[in-house]
Amino acid sequence: MPDKLIDALYTNLILRDVFGKIGPGFIVLITLVVALEPPTSPYKDAYDFFAGLPTGGWVAVLATAWIIGFAVQSIGEIPLCGRHLIRYFPKDVEEKDWRKMTATFRSRSDHGRHKLGYERLVVIKEACGNTYVALSLATALFTADYLLEKNNKIQPLDDLVQGLPVYVLDALIILSLARMHFAHVERQHNFLKSVLDQPETAPPDPNVTA
Repeated sequence: MPDKLIDALYTNLILRDVFGKIGPGFIVLITLVVALEPPTSPYKDAYDFFAGLPTGGWVAVLATAWIIGFAVQSIGEIPLCGRHLIRYFPKDVEEKDWRKMTATFRSRSDHGRHKLGYERLVVIKEACGNTYVALSLATALFTADYLLEKNNKIQPLDDLVQGLPVYVLDALIILSLARMHFAHVERQHNFLKSVLDQPETAPPDPNVTA
């Protein structure tokens, strides 16, 4: 039963939806709610808003976050300065070759360990990629909202010093997630190669892990 549950979580895209779409979308949604609240106590008002939602309201919130997650992913696909914020396969691999690899993998990999290992890498890759893009958008929105509320006035040094550690931590998280995203792009590709290079009934290479 546990094995079937784990298999269902991965193969039915539940985990990919939760961590790759709803999570990043919720980050952007919270940021928008905070930005739209009155400047006197935006965080408390945003907390009260979400805390007071009924079950139906939360269903609507999660559905909205799921949809926003696709927008986040779409933004990540836009090339900036010749680079994409998120990738689905290594940059030295042609898209047609990647599609051929995945099609061959789906037709051959009838072993559950192959599918679960592959989907685990996909979930981590997508979650890290979309989340770091969502955090980048949230940081930009918070910064713009702060500047607009203050009418572009020069802020006291204390405000800047207090906010600096938050921005540093935010930057570290964004950079770490971006690194993990691109690392798992490579790991997913290596996993596919290790499976396709073996006989169809053989287990995947244990050295290719997340």
